[in-house]
Amino acid sequence: ACSLNASSNAALRADVSGGGPVPLTVGGIVQLDTCRLAPNAYPIEDDTVLIAGAVTKSLTPVALLGNNVCTRTLRAEGWCDCGANSNSAVDIDICRDSCIDNSTCSTTDQHCAEDDDCPVGETCTANTATDACLGANVLAAAASGAGECGNGPLTADFSGASGTGDCGVSLSVEFKITPGAANGADGTACTADDLVAPTAATGIPLTTGTAVGNVQDAGAASDPETGAVYSDTRSGSPISSCAGLDSSTLTGLSLVGTIPALDGTAPIGDALISLTLTCL
Repeated sequence: ACSLNASSNAALRADVSGGGPVPLTVGGIVQLDTCRLAPNAYPIEDDTVLIAGAVTKSLTPVALLGNNVCTRTLRAEGWCDCGANSNSAVDIDICRDSCIDNSTCSTTDQHCAEDDDCPVGETCTANTATDACLGANVLAAAASGAGECGNGPLTADFSGASGTGDCGVSLSVEFKITPGAANGADGTACTADDLVAPTAATGIPLTTGTAVGNVQDAGAASDPETGAVYSDTRSGSPISSCAGLDSSTLTGLSLVGTIPALDGTAPIGDALISLTLTCL
């Protein structure tokens, strides 16, 4: 397991903060167990160590704007590179546009909200054809008269090459934001009798490499020109010793990641959450 040390932290950039970072305290345990593959037993590199985790509520509730943010990790899965041959992608760049309309760039089928969203030299032109990849929310917004603007899809690019001790982990996490009045009969947040239901599970990619997150046109209701950009870059660090993985000892491992979250409950609105999780 990964017991988080004092350098673990998170930050929220959101409409409610004007895009500025709101520091968040992160603590507790991330349940990560490891398994080293037997030589030549599977069609992947023998120097790869697999990571898995079961359902757990071991992260400390996070205080946010007078509320408690509760989390429940449903599963964890990933890998660590303990040799010189894996060279897996270790850098993550995640972006989501909060206000994208039914238009495409002039020579490519890339959906856009303004010229700046297109490759250099191209312009954003009207596209009257119905395109399923825009998402139902875009078409619904146009039909309701709210303006041809809706949330764009999540885009993620993976690059770079892992070295010895680098790891990549995907956490599937439920979130629940509970104001004091929703703590239930026991008066304690993040327990079974809370009066707020959790969100659908969110996948959070974490890495020991570099994690970049962006929310484009944040806070824009119908005109992308009025939106802001929320962004952050974080760097992780590989595990101190691959030998420790045989006993699930994760000392020195620092995982980083970002989560673009759009149209959050008022007053949060559009948001980018950045995480650094460092093991004792």
